[in-house]
This record gives sequence, C-alpha cells and structure tokens, in this order.
Amino acid sequence: MAETTGSRPRQRTLNARRRLVALGPAVAYHRQSSSEIDRKVVDHVREYETINSATIQRIFDVDVYRARDILRDFVGREILVRISTQTRGPKVKYGPGAQFPARQGRRR
Repeated sequence: MAETTGSRPRQRTLNARRRLVALGPAVAYHRQSSSEIDRKVVDHVREYETINSATIQRIFDVDVYRARDILRDFVGREILVRISTQTRGPKVKYGPGAQFPARQGRRR
C-alpha cells in the first residue's frame, strides 16, 4: 500500500488562498456608514414602532456587542429611548425619543 504524506489537503488550502488573494478588493469587507445605519433604524422604528438588540443584529449582521454599541449611540443622541420595563436581556425594547426625526412630507 502506498504511503500518503498528507500534502493533498494542504495543497487545496494553498490553492484556495491563492484564488482568494487573486480576487483582491472584490471580497473586501464593506462597513456601513453611520447615515445608512441611522436611516435603516429610523425606518424600522417608523414601521414597527419598536426595535431591540436582536433586530439590530439581524438587520446589520453584527454581534451582540456591536448591536449594543449602535443602540447606545441612538440612546445617547436621544433618537431612541427604552420603552420597556426590562433593563437587560432580550426583551429590552426601544422606541422613538425626543430627537427622533420627524417624517418628511412627500415632494410632488
């Protein structure tokens, strides 16, 4: 029986890395600008009247810590306020705050 050196899996990995490097900027990570985040959160709150951390995580594909930071930023700017009696955990909900943008009328 022929002895194998195990170089096949390593070769596949190296080939995959070479192909990925060849793609270059086509696979670069794109972080959303704060104005995009603001618009999406405001639109969501207008439509559903509340938002929570789990929703932020799904909308922006971020982890719990980034979602917490996004919500903290909105609360700090008084765009959102906590509307639930819950202080921590998945049931904490946020709604429009004092600085929540007013809905603009449609232009004709």
